[in-house]
Amino acid sequence: MPAGTAVAIPMGWPGLIEDVAHAAVLLASGLSSYVTGTTLHVDGGTHASSGQFHW
Repeated sequence: MPAGTAVAIPMGWPGLIEDVAHAAVLLASGLSSYVTGTTLHVDGGTHASSGQFHW
C-alpha cells in the first residue's frame, strides 16, 4: 500500500476488486429494483468526506 493511502481513505484501507464486484452484483440483482437516479460511490468513503484527509 502506498504511503498515506490509509490516511487518505476514510475507511483506512484501499478497496479490493471484490468491493466493486459486490456493488455490481447488487445493482444487477432484484435487491436494487427500487433504486433509480443515483450514483453509487465504491470508494471507501472518499467522496462522502469531500476528499478531506484525516492526517
